[in-house]
Amino acid sequence: RAERRRACEAAAGKALAKLGTLKRRLYAYQRQGVERFLRAGRLLLADDMGLGKTTQAVAACHALFRSGRVTRGLLVVPASLKSQWLREWHETSDVAVRAVEGRPEERAEQYRAAKRGFVVIGYEQLLRDFEHVRAFDPEIVVLDEAQRIKNWATKSAQYVKALNPEYRLVLTGTPMENRLEELASLLD
Repeated sequence: RAERRRACEAAAGKALAKLGTLKRRLYAYQRQGVERFLRAGRLLLADDMGLGKTTQAVAACHALFRSGRVTRGLLVVPASLKSQWLREWHETSDVAVRAVEGRPEERAEQYRAAKRGFVVIGYEQLLRDFEHVRAFDPEIVVLDEAQRIKNWATKSAQYVKALNPEYRLVLTGTPMENRLEELASLLD
């Protein structure tokens, strides 16, 4: 953990410099969130709704990609938000992104074809396509609406935690709703 932290800290300056190539400017608090993530390599971003968690995630992915720290990334979002993520991504970054959709054989081909850039999938797709996602081998995983894994015993939580990317960014407006164990599951 300490080695990862040192490596992230050492690479953060180069990645932060790439924020200047974004299509939109970040607010100071958004830049601070991105910087914190880039320095640690892991972050639970629990801003209130409407403060731009998606923009911060896109900016962090953009900075890591443009600085050469990652070449492939996975965005796991609720299926109903895939098009919103794509729209927000294109308004913020010029890095390649695609939504994985279609029949199982079409999705398998989309994972194989995505050698560089980012893919957006739903939580249910992660369960169905897990072997393809593992073969895709993302270097960063971003979870949106991460309260979907608040129960550590669910398949979604187990599959997400079975991935081993160098960078992990968890987004939620509600990190804890009922029990402290929910927060522990998100942090895990």
